[in-house]
Amino acid sequence: MDRKQFISSLTAAAAASGLGSDLVFTEFENQGIRRLSRDKNFATFHASMTPGYHVQLGEVVLVETWDCLPDNQSRDGTRREIEQGDRVNPGTGPIFVKGIKPGDVLAIDLLEIRVDNWGYSKGRIFELADGYALFDEKLKLSLLPMIGMIGIAPAKGEMNTVAPVDTGGNMDCKEVRAGSALVFNVQVEGALVGLGDVHACMSSEQVGQSVLKIKHLC
Repeated sequence: MDRKQFISSLTAAAAASGLGSDLVFTEFENQGIRRLSRDKNFATFHASMTPGYHVQLGEVVLVETWDCLPDNQSRDGTRREIEQGDRVNPGTGPIFVKGIKPGDVLAIDLLEIRVDNWGYSKGRIFELADGYALFDEKLKLSLLPMIGMIGIAPAKGEMNTVAPVDTGGNMDCKEVRAGSALVFNVQVEGALVGLGDVHACMSSEQVGQSVLKIKHLC
């Protein structure tokens, strides 16, 4: 399925369901589009990572992600301070792209980003509904979902998922959103892609899902 077909199918499924995104995603899974569970995740990029998933060039996949502090914030407002060893910005993956080698260029199309129905910022909980983050009865912000952390493994050394480097990482860039394409200079076989820390809008973070298409440009 190419990008045009995918977007057309996504629009049709959303219109037909009239309900939540989970039903839309289920429909795509029924069409053979795989969901990559957030159960396989990591906190440090490096060349010797064991792949959590393998994908084909051109394959469309659903990637389920964690928020930046999955063990520290609950929907009821309970917040635990970060301790040594806690997961911070865990990336789903690593995702091994078959056929990609060092020196290749890898482009990742971000086709769609779906968010949950709640988010948080500095411990405060916000409901996410009808395209808005609801602060109170008078104040609401438009949702602009973006991916905070996405990158590939470096050939040498390590890259923590809380930092940005030349192979990506925690960039917190608002332009990393649906409709954008990221281009990486591959340094290791399979690229070893990881992503997480999805924002409903900048400074509001929550569990989300990202839809990617992996393709080869060389």
